[in-house]
Amino acid sequence: MLLLQKKINPMTQVIFYLCYIEDNWAYFTTAKADVQWGDDWDDAPYECNAGTPYEWNENDKVRDIPKWEIRKIAFDGPLELPHKSLSVQQITMGAAPWLSTPEWCNQQVHIPARSTYENFCELVKKAGGNVYEYIR
Repeated sequence: MLLLQKKINPMTQVIFYLCYIEDNWAYFTTAKADVQWGDDWDDAPYECNAGTPYEWNENDKVRDIPKWEIRKIAFDGPLELPHKSLSVQQITMGAAPWLSTPEWCNQQVHIPARSTYENFCELVKKAGGNVYEYIR
């Protein structure tokens, strides 16, 4: 599959950071780590409790929190999610990477929370996977 990229002025480029993974979907946000949240992100295990990231809403506007965006992309490859006893909050704080290649892989790759979208794409490819993006 072909990955299409838009030419973006580096001075105005918005940076998206990895904040959540569910199955083969990666979610990225432009919000700061202490602002971005989702349902039960402080509960473990995340797979049984956590929901997708919250979108910016009117309550955030009232609290004068800058607007953020969420981007959802699909990926595949020989990548595993972290140990199931962790919460999203713990993963965000660095307790484990969001994705890693299995120990038997020759190429060890770890993708931590808050990786940029561009870095995520590079690391998935390095692991032998693909990133699929829908561009409107």
